[in-house]
Amino acid sequence: ANSYERVLERGFALVTDETGQAIKRSDEAAIGAKVEIKFADKKRAAQLDPDTASSVNPKAGPVKSTVKSTVKPAAKPTSQEELF
Repeated sequence: ANSYERVLERGFALVTDETGQAIKRSDEAAIGAKVEIKFADKKRAAQLDPDTASSVNPKAGPVKSTVKSTVKPAAKPTSQEELF
């Protein structure tokens, strides 16, 4: 009943490093690290931040994302009737 596979079936994934240790937080894995992602149905291999792995300056600190969101917030209803 408490098996992690049940959690995977709900849409979560388990990320492990090359030694099989679970990665719980982003800062536990280096940029460019090779990881394995276990989904409910199978495992897949991945590399973290492959585009920035070769251009990162370790003295400069973490890489900040330059991707801007294009999602607009939903319009707020103007009257009580519009809520229903």
